[in-house]
Amino acid sequence: MGKSIFGYILGFTFSFVTIFEGMYVLSKLHPELFRPIPSSAPVSAMIDSIKVKNDSLGIVWEDTSSIGFEYVEAYKLDSLKNLHNKTLAELGRYKDSVNVLISMIRNLEIEMKRKDFLIEKLQKQASSQQSEKVKSLAKIYEAMEPETAARILENMSEDEALAIILNMQRRQAAKILSELNTKKAVKLSKLNGK
Repeated sequence: MGKSIFGYILGFTFSFVTIFEGMYVLSKLHPELFRPIPSSAPVSAMIDSIKVKNDSLGIVWEDTSSIGFEYVEAYKLDSLKNLHNKTLAELGRYKDSVNVLISMIRNLEIEMKRKDFLIEKLQKQASSQQSEKVKSLAKIYEAMEPETAARILENMSEDEALAIILNMQRRQAAKILSELNTKKAVKLSKLNGK
């Protein structure tokens, strides 16, 4: 009796391994056979004479009159629903990213406006200080002898010399201009006309 039980156990184990290995090979060769049946598909007892081929979504049943067509349509519908849900989730992530970027852009725009305002304020201060400096220099040159002031102004750039002359009293500016060399005086007159 011990030998017969051992024989049964050995036969059962051999059969189990053979069936399991066969199913494994089939699942590799025809993965569509082992896909779960979608919950929306009606479950039928038997499917007769169905021809199968692969397409981009998985299975396509050529025999549309059979119950297999309903299975395929249900499978495709479930696949499309899953794809739709994944796409919606991804769009949600992109939307969140876009909202974060928009918020960052708005914050940067506010910061840029604040910095532009500060730059404008500093430029006005610098311009005011420059204007005060030019007025002070103009008073100093007014107090000089015209020949001495003219020699100094000849060595300055046209813009600097013109700014100083324009801040002088007219009579003293005319005396200094008359002492400048002719080329420099012409250049300063042209710059003043612009």
